[in-house]
Amino acid sequence: MVKSLLFIRHSGNIGWTLYNIANSANTSVLYVMKNQSTPVLANIFSSLPDQLPEELFECLLKREGLLIERIISKGHITPEGQWYDQAWDEWVILLRGQATLSLCCDRQDKKLISLAAGDYLLIPAHTRHRVEWTSAEQAVVWLAIHLHKPEA
Repeated sequence: MVKSLLFIRHSGNIGWTLYNIANSANTSVLYVMKNQSTPVLANIFSSLPDQLPEELFECLLKREGLLIERIISKGHITPEGQWYDQAWDEWVILLRGQATLSLCCDRQDKKLISLAAGDYLLIPAHTRHRVEWTSAEQAVVWLAIHLHKPEA
């Protein structure tokens, strides 16, 4: 039974349209439409490495203003003292595992957010954030969508 579906379709001069994520029984599938007649089929949970010395970032799709990546963690955290501070919005969903993020909306305010499989979060541009903890028992699988603003 398909719960939801993610595919991206070019919409003329509007750009790419993002829909949902497919999850059927034990298989999640990413459908990407380069054009309406050429679908590309892949599995978000395929090729998960057994050994993961570093957090793994894999580009699934990159287009003007859009980057979709699979992130795989296994006990990984952001290095001490390091914060991500991006000039674009990032939408992230935890597909498998558990994680804890820190968000700083200003220099004084730090908020811890615990995520479990299925939880998602929009991180607005210039919101400082870091990964504080990820479960080490199994690979943690994230889907991140980076929404870059068009350059003027």
